[in-house]
Amino acid sequence: MKTFTFSVPVDQLQEAFFLKALAQIETGVNDNAKGKDGERTRYQIMPFMWNQVCTKDIRFGVVDANLASKVALIILTELSKEFHYYVKRKPDWHELYVLWNKGPVYFKRFNWDFSKLPPQIKDRGIRYSNLVTVEQSKN
Repeated sequence: MKTFTFSVPVDQLQEAFFLKALAQIETGVNDNAKGKDGERTRYQIMPFMWNQVCTKDIRFGVVDANLASKVALIILTELSKEFHYYVKRKPDWHELYVLWNKGPVYFKRFNWDFSKLPPQIKDRGIRYSNLVTVEQSKN
């Protein structure tokens, strides 16, 4: 199964262009951010998703940005694999953001078709894709 391949040194992971874009759209790169539904870190990772990947409890205190980046990368990779399984191709950046933000079950309800999503969701996906392009051009 072909998925994203990310070759970024672990200590520089938070500087990866796609993770920088994700942190910007989610929190403006705020490591102390707390969402209304319990999301934490600069990437707004839900505790139940975090707990599937990491044993460190994110409900209390600040989480190291490198650790958050590793967890985000693992989750993004798994979301990419699931999309690939159903759609038979890797997701584009805007589709990857929908997977991140709304989850595969939500996206599947729209037959994995970005054009069928509600305008607000599509706009955020496009915004993320644009941020990825900007961040990628800086490298």
